[in-house]
Amino acid sequence: MAFKLTEGEIKKRLIRLRNLETLHAQARKQNDTLRKRNKDLKARVSALEATVVEQQTIITTLKLQLEELQRIVFGKKKKKSAEGNDEDNQPPHKAAERATDSYHRRIPADEEVTSTEHHSIAMCPDCGTPLGKLETRVSYEEDIVLPDTTTTPLKTVAKHEVERGWCTSCHAWRTPVPIHPVTVVLGTHVKLYICYLSILIRLSFEQIATHLKITYDFDISDGEIAYILQKEARALRSEYEALKERIRVQRGVHYDETSWKVQKEERGNYAWTMTGTETNEVAFLCGESRGGGVVDLLRGDDADHVGITDDYVGYHKKFKKHQLCWAHPHRKLRDLKDSEKLDSATREHCRAVFEAFSALYQKVDAVRRTPFVLEERLQKKAALTVSFDEIATEHPSDPHKLKKIKQRLREKKELYFTCIMNEGIPPDNNKAERSLRHLVIKRKISFGSKTQRGAETLSILVSILLSLWWRKPRNFFQELAAMRGL
Repeated sequence: MAFKLTEGEIKKRLIRLRNLETLHAQARKQNDTLRKRNKDLKARVSALEATVVEQQTIITTLKLQLEELQRIVFGKKKKKSAEGNDEDNQPPHKAAERATDSYHRRIPADEEVTSTEHHSIAMCPDCGTPLGKLETRVSYEEDIVLPDTTTTPLKTVAKHEVERGWCTSCHAWRTPVPIHPVTVVLGTHVKLYICYLSILIRLSFEQIATHLKITYDFDISDGEIAYILQKEARALRSEYEALKERIRVQRGVHYDETSWKVQKEERGNYAWTMTGTETNEVAFLCGESRGGGVVDLLRGDDADHVGITDDYVGYHKKFKKHQLCWAHPHRKLRDLKDSEKLDSATREHCRAVFEAFSALYQKVDAVRRTPFVLEERLQKKAALTVSFDEIATEHPSDPHKLKKIKQRLREKKELYFTCIMNEGIPPDNNKAERSLRHLVIKRKISFGSKTQRGAETLSILVSILLSLWWRKPRNFFQELAAMRGL
């Protein structure tokens, strides 16, 4: 028998159905709203995660830049070894044992001896007993003469009495030697010595004046010093131009630049250097801009040498053959692997890249030292290029700075192997950096030049004197005087 619903039951079920339909519609609407909100939240989370990754990259980059600035300002921290010693002060290998004689001064030659004192003895100074088996032991005492302990004048004053007469045929006064327009002039020796003190010893004008006063009782003003330096530079300009030509004709030429402040700046606040691979001569150009036009001035119009530089944009497309410095990316990778701003995993990854690049750097240097045979060099270059490509390939663990280093390596890959394809070309620009060291120390003392003329004077004098000094002549001042034609 079929179950029959009552009127009341039907109404109750209809009410429940209407309620369910209403609730279902509301639930469906709410569910759609939640789905949309969930989708929006997922998109927002993805955007925030990308932002976090970008911010983390920026933070890491800024930390590395801050660390680099701190290193410039405060210097590099010295790492402590397990024994508490500075690792930077530890030799990379065991030093060779020195001979005992290397700790002793050289025995002077007979012509160097200025006086001889004989000290004799016949009896014991304590008991008066006559001594036997007498023998003589020779020793030497080297010293200098202090300016205020000698009666020999260290400053010379030559008085010139020059006769003159009137020539009735020429209608002019005639003299045996030229007469100076002023009564008192400075001699050749003090002029050369002032150049030596200013350029090689890096003394300021005040220090030069003080040194001459104390040592030679010689009075001189700052204006006289400046005039002497300018006059000597003008006299040496032809030698300066010849020096640049001697450097340009060498197989390879190193270039580099550093800041050099000129107070009354006309062209720029940089100093450039150019030094060849075959000699120790160096040419400077101070008070210039950092533009590529300065490279053209140093390089010359017809130069065919290999340019060895860092990756500064001013050197790009300036040479027919161009060698980029391996030491610059090597130092950047070394700083990355030693950085305290990176997490341990990233730092370990940077260490692996540094070690691989360092090993490749040594292999390239070893290959370029071998006898030059083109076929062998081509084969070795092909193998080295494969390793180079592996190192320069981007990796997910690379920090932003490492990505930039690798990108530059990939873009300039061929320029890193010029040293292999050309004989006598080093893989780094260390020689140019060493040539700038003397000028950088002088900059810390003098803070640059006052005028453009002072910068030009410095360019000539520092080029000539440093080149002569590094050639290590037997008689420096005689060689310098010969250059001056004196």
